[in-house]
Amino acid sequence: MSTKESILKSSKELFAKKGYKGTSIRDICSDAGAAVSAIKYHFGSKEQLFIDIIEEFSQNQLDSTLTALNKPESLSVIRVRLELFMDSILLSLSNDPYSFRIIQREIETMNPLIDEVFQSKILKIIEALTNFFDEAKKKSIIKSNVNTLDLAGLFLNAISNQVKSDHINLKYYGRSIREKNYRKMWIDSILSILLDGTLDS
Repeated sequence: MSTKESILKSSKELFAKKGYKGTSIRDICSDAGAAVSAIKYHFGSKEQLFIDIIEEFSQNQLDSTLTALNKPESLSVIRVRLELFMDSILLSLSNDPYSFRIIQREIETMNPLIDEVFQSKILKIIEALTNFFDEAKKKSIIKSNVNTLDLAGLFLNAISNQVKSDHINLKYYGRSIREKNYRKMWIDSILSILLDGTLDS
């Protein structure tokens, strides 16, 4: 592993556990086994290192969302698109849990460093999902009285909460969203709970 990769690995874990303010350059470099000057050399500053991490992670989520959520032409297409979206996001979040926790933590503490990424990437994920449901509403697939922004929020909250509690599910119930069969079962269940009740039958 290169020095740059070691710094990224250590900084993700430390930012996730201690927060941006609670993590020093010395903490990161000590954990990574790198010289203190290495962060300036590879990233310019601790702030830019932090921004690089959350930007890359958020862009990956946005790209996955835009790829999965094409126009909903029918109910069967909606289901397939949402399955693809949820599967992709769940896998991405579980494969990079530290970046996910960093964003969750810094949003909750209202860190101004995350504002630009939140507006340019994370809000666009919410908008894409909302627009997807808006299109389904226009085609009379989803009931006209459904608030699509709220529906998008319910889907994203379900995904977020499942990722946050995955270690608990693994410890006490022996199941994890990293497992394909359980992930599919969970997605089917959420679609049944959140989507079926909104259909304009």
